[in-house]
Amino acid sequence: MSFPGMENNSRGRGEARPSQIPSSATGGLGFVRTAKTHCTVGSASSSGVDSRVAAAQILARWLASGGFPERLIADDVRDHAFVTDLVLTTVRRRRTLEWVLDRYVGKNPGRETYALLLAGLCQLLFLPDMADYAALHATVEAVRRLSPRQTGFANAVFRNVQRDRDRLRAELAATPLAIRESHPDELVDRWTRFFGAEEAERLCAVDNEPATTTLTILPFTDSSRSGFLLGRFAAAGIAARPHPLEAAALVLGHGVRVPDLPGFHEGLYIVQDAAPLAALRLLAPKAGETILDACAAPGGKTLQLAAAVGPQGHIIATDLHEDRLASLRENVARAGFDGRVTVGACNAAEPAALTALFPVRAPDAILVDAPCSNTGVLRRRADARWRFSTKRLDALHRTQTAILGNAAILRPGRIVYSTCSLEPEEDEGVVEDFLAAHPDYRLERSEKLLPDDSPRDGAFAVLLRRI
Repeated sequence: MSFPGMENNSRGRGEARPSQIPSSATGGLGFVRTAKTHCTVGSASSSGVDSRVAAAQILARWLASGGFPERLIADDVRDHAFVTDLVLTTVRRRRTLEWVLDRYVGKNPGRETYALLLAGLCQLLFLPDMADYAALHATVEAVRRLSPRQTGFANAVFRNVQRDRDRLRAELAATPLAIRESHPDELVDRWTRFFGAEEAERLCAVDNEPATTTLTILPFTDSSRSGFLLGRFAAAGIAARPHPLEAAALVLGHGVRVPDLPGFHEGLYIVQDAAPLAALRLLAPKAGETILDACAAPGGKTLQLAAAVGPQGHIIATDLHEDRLASLRENVARAGFDGRVTVGACNAAEPAALTALFPVRAPDAILVDAPCSNTGVLRRRADARWRFSTKRLDALHRTQTAILGNAAILRPGRIVYSTCSLEPEEDEGVVEDFLAAHPDYRLERSEKLLPDDSPRDGAFAVLLRRI
């Protein structure tokens, strides 16, 4: 099936436990990061050791649970920026790091020691702003604190990798893409089939870059505020630049705390990548409309919709999990949209749950920003690549198809379906199934974005209009 208006900006298998990773496992590197780290902790002081201990404990919990590493990092952890950078870079580069570690470690040394080994190698190989001596000394001292009997062993591993770094670089350059760019085989194989080998390699490289912080103006339709905000930021000594592809977006420099920015508490913008604006442009919210945001958390699109419909409009923002809506409520209040946004938990995959929201009058439009595999935002969701599987993809497809079909029961004039996935099963495949089952809707326009270094994440969005 062809998708009118489609634009393409393309200018694991399940992972085994650490002790089960074979040395022959199969995925341009050089051990270089092109972006600066958020923070450099360059001493073996108590602070430097504490930060490595914290990072190792977080990584150990992540390896054991497979949960979300960002949620494991406490807000008050010491050297928060450094710990976050070390944890997320280690998570992104896990497979490459394990390939290296396999050459020096014959058996699993224990979860916390293993996590410290990964973190130490990450500093040696992927954090070039960090002096080797400081990184290794602080990490060895962290091993001494958590696993005293493993101190000599860990020190030997680090020194051997440091000595062999050039040879390892050459060997790694000859490995399959999935190893050298740290992705599951299954995902790399798919992208190579769908996009070609060169584009697959580019996507993997983009995924391994640290995510930048992008702000989008409220409302996104008024890009004239961008220059005003850049002026306020400059006056406050804050590094920011216009987004090269989106007039309503600004890109912040590293290390900027968003709550400290001018205009934050005035609700002039939100933290949001530029890619979701594609779905909002397709939906084209109008003043006074009633719109359902059926999968609203974390809420960036909800606030954009509320800004666009104005005080006479109404946004109903729902999500499956009540705990995901807390930050949305806070953002609604900060933006001053309490009177035009209703927030509540709702299972959009259940038709009765959605119809109960509109017992009398259908909404003018519905946004279905469906739960997905996140393969378009892997630099932002560092751990999502390790949860990817075709089995999970099939389950997501069923859920996405159900939610989109339920939205049509309400008979809105237009529906925008969007994901942050690059996978056809979650994007074009869901739309094809929907149109086959709903001849009263037609596909009007769609857009697919591949992640790039502008920076903009990957996204898919399609406008479906009732005939």
